[in-house]
Amino acid sequence: MPSKLGPHILNGNESARQMIRAGARLVKFISEFGLLPEVTDPTVTVIGRWHTNMTAEAQRQNEQPEAAARRFIEMQKEHYVKYPTVKLWEGHNEPVWGSKEDMQWYAAFEVARLRMLADMGLRGVIANYATGSPGDIELWKWFIPAVQTAKQFNGVLGLHEYGSPWMWWMTGKYQMNPNEDEGEEGWVTLRYRKIMNKFLKPEGCDDVLIAITEAGLDRIAPTPPQFPAGNWRDNVDNWVRWDGSTDPIDYWRGSERNAERYYAEQLIWYDKELRKNPNVLGATIFTVGCFGEPWTRYDIAGTKVADYLTDYIKREANVPDSAVTPTRPAQPTRPSTTLV
Repeated sequence: MPSKLGPHILNGNESARQMIRAGARLVKFISEFGLLPEVTDPTVTVIGRWHTNMTAEAQRQNEQPEAAARRFIEMQKEHYVKYPTVKLWEGHNEPVWGSKEDMQWYAAFEVARLRMLADMGLRGVIANYATGSPGDIELWKWFIPAVQTAKQFNGVLGLHEYGSPWMWWMTGKYQMNPNEDEGEEGWVTLRYRKIMNKFLKPEGCDDVLIAITEAGLDRIAPTPPQFPAGNWRDNVDNWVRWDGSTDPIDYWRGSERNAERYYAEQLIWYDKELRKNPNVLGATIFTVGCFGEPWTRYDIAGTKVADYLTDYIKREANVPDSAVTPTRPAQPTRPSTTLV
């Protein structure tokens, strides 16, 4: 199977174009669809989101779930019509919930939105939670009806996964406590496996399609001593004093010390993990193109990071995956870690 990495596009640019042409299997557009004609392969998964200032939390305060979903759809409908080749649409971005009742409301909202999209011949990307969200991981049990409906209507469970100062931090044995080992799971990146193993599998939903619709490096907590969290540009100075001896990849242990290559190699590590789970469509890298601050420091457009990843995607286009490694849930679980 080809690489599962693709561009998250806020603003069309040459790096994103080249990544698409190299064979990216997953592409996400945010409100600007200028590069949509570049996606000529009908097997490529294209996700669309149209930015709105209306939040899920505001709708939760004043509206019943079905009415809220209908109003959201009505506000977005013109974009669905304008871009008919985009069949998968996100709803609210990174909603924050803190109670059973909140999650039940949002599950009902997403169920209604999926059904309305299906009536229009479209599909939905549900959840779209931020990294480590909801903060109380046990709240996931109340979102199961939305996941079941996503399976019914060929929808996708959308999640955001960021790490820092490396993509693998808080996965497996890379924990603050050296005696802890999360196995094949993680608390920020590879968190989707915790969700699959603990909450979806018992309900027969661990085969639901999953897309990591934002991925990269960002502020998280906790981080190792002397390593403040941040985006990839913020981490360059942190990496200078790191020898890479315990990394799960070899690059930083070699003679070359190129920070852009190092970040690309971290994303390649993440891609190889995603490819172990057949139901994971892939991850879009935040971001390949933007309009400026505050996202400039996350942007890889026009950098060697994008060049390395484009070459990798092209190189992997016809390379079969190795045998799928079953994920090993870690025991016991502990409270979630979230973005700060």
